[in-house]
Amino acid sequence: MHCPKLSIVTPSFNQADYLEQAICSVLEQGYPDLEYLIIDGGSTDGSVEIIKNYARWLTFWISEPDSGQAHAINKGLRRATGDILAYLNSDDTYLPGAFATVTDAFAKHPSADWLCGSCVASDERSGASFILEPVVPRDPSQWLFKPSGEPYCFPQPGVFFRKSLIDGFGLFREDLHYSFDYEYFQRLLMGGQRPLILPSVVAMFRIHDGSKTADNSAGFATDDLTVADLYFDRVSKTDQRRLRRQKHRSLAWLVVDRCSSLAQSQGPRAARRTLWKYVFHDPALLRYRPVWGALRRWYM
Repeated sequence: MHCPKLSIVTPSFNQADYLEQAICSVLEQGYPDLEYLIIDGGSTDGSVEIIKNYARWLTFWISEPDSGQAHAINKGLRRATGDILAYLNSDDTYLPGAFATVTDAFAKHPSADWLCGSCVASDERSGASFILEPVVPRDPSQWLFKPSGEPYCFPQPGVFFRKSLIDGFGLFREDLHYSFDYEYFQRLLMGGQRPLILPSVVAMFRIHDGSKTADNSAGFATDDLTVADLYFDRVSKTDQRRLRRQKHRSLAWLVVDRCSSLAQSQGPRAARRTLWKYVFHDPALLRYRPVWGALRRWYM
């Protein structure tokens, strides 16, 4: 049976506590035609020593400063020569048999250019775990601004692409440090590309105190607004009106989050002054409850 060449890129930066588990989850798949590349951003926590221990099984590895996670992934993808590509963050893992499941699915569905399987989300802070299942939106505009409670998602460790798709749609935007994968999925959806959804759990997504997901909600919110603006002109006028309301709601939460951090570091007076500056430039923020709640809190 022909096995397509599979290229996996792992971006890494100071995740020594988890890196070895990620590496082993790739190598222990036993996949016969594997190209594995690790792009480290100049770690100083022992990650490089871990990578060196597995160097003989790696196609390529490097440790040097970069401009962020998307830059590191792109460096690896530019070197990748496989028929199927994916990236696995250094604090996530693939489940046993994942590569066989993915390549079998591509073989059975030759028209599919990308696919997504489910992932186990493991929250180390609470000890809870749950399954993240991908769901494709009927209309890509539904995913812009990712409204609260929105079920559509593609859990990143479960995503695999044909190289031809990457060649056609390009690489990740390196100016986005938090939502670069969300932008890429939106780019594909807007380009008419729908993923094949696997009924299988193929990876584990880890949430911990040092992970981006747990560490910077404001960073994600800022990037999400940037992504929405990128595609705003490509949706209907009706959707644009809806998205303007959603944008202001998202901005309200983002502004309050930033001012709350300021209140902790410099006190409520600084938070009030900054919040009023935001409101002066965009009076529509006063329509939203988070802003009024923050003002009441900082004037009491």
